[in-house]
This record gives sequence, structure tokens and C-alpha cells, in this order.
Amino acid sequence: MATISIDGRGDTPEEAVQDMGKRMEPLVLKGFTPISEVEIVDTGTNKVLEHFQVTDPEFALHMQPQKGKSGSKNPLLEEHKPPMHHEYPYVARLTLEG
Repeated sequence: MATISIDGRGDTPEEAVQDMGKRMEPLVLKGFTPISEVEIVDTGTNKVLEHFQVTDPEFALHMQPQKGKSGSKNPLLEEHKPPMHHEYPYVARLTLEG
């Protein structure tokens, strides 16, 4: 079975989790399932701030996109390449297996 690690990026931990959810959705539809906890990482210090299971009800609330938010701060960046870790202060990491 193949494993894939994905990172969501954001200006806040919530935005990072929402971005991770967007990246995770097509993989889940292809049959991948989460096999690790979600880690919220501060990219400045590279320290894990918090971690939780995907099945945690509080986590499910963070996965929902916020209404009225535009997402990325630079739309041109999304068109040309995915944002790099250093471009955002927070990363949400998860490993899936399929």
C-alpha cells in the first residue's frame, strides 16, 4: 500500500487545517485513509503546537471552510506553484495510506 503525507498551509492553525482538508478530500475519494494524527506545526520554530485525531469532533469543525475568507493571500502564487512551507507560519501535516 502507498502512503502519502500532505501539508496544509495557512496564516493561522485553522487555515492550515482547512487547506489540509482541501488537499485530503480528493485522496479520500480515491480510497486513501488517514493513518496518523494531524500535527499543527509552527514553521518558524518547526515545533509541533498541537496534534489530534481526524475523528476528533473538534477537528471536524476546523476542516470546514470559513465563510467570507478568501483563502490564500496571493492568488497568483496558487496559479503558478503551490505555496512553500516558509511562506506561511503554520502547517498541518497528515499521512494517508491507500
